[in-house]
Amino acid sequence: MIFEPVRAPLARTWLLALLGLGAALTGLGPAPAIADDAAYVGIWGVELRYCGAPPADPNSPMAMTNDGYDHHLTHCSFTTVEPQGNQFKIAAECSLDDGTVKPSQITLAVAGNTLSFTDETGARDFLRCE
Repeated sequence: MIFEPVRAPLARTWLLALLGLGAALTGLGPAPAIADDAAYVGIWGVELRYCGAPPADPNSPMAMTNDGYDHHLTHCSFTTVEPQGNQFKIAAECSLDDGTVKPSQITLAVAGNTLSFTDETGARDFLRCE
């Protein structure tokens, strides 16, 4: 009996399908997509000209997700998010550049392309980077 080699594209397709099924069954597959992001999700700059600034720049833009944000030397994970009208009241745990972690109370409000951000240090506005 003569065996013919398995065609690589077909074998690769089956292997990827089996790996994908295994990942789905074990819970190791990709996380499901979030249907709707909160209005505050996006990249926000103190001025539009700083939207491309590198993270080391104090004027670098803030990357805001549903679960937290990164801005310059501060990285925060949201522990609770409570929508209240057009605002979001947020409790967060924030890591600072010196390694300390501190709790923070944040209020976010979005009006058009402006994000109003208020925490213990005061209020400031950011503009949505396009």
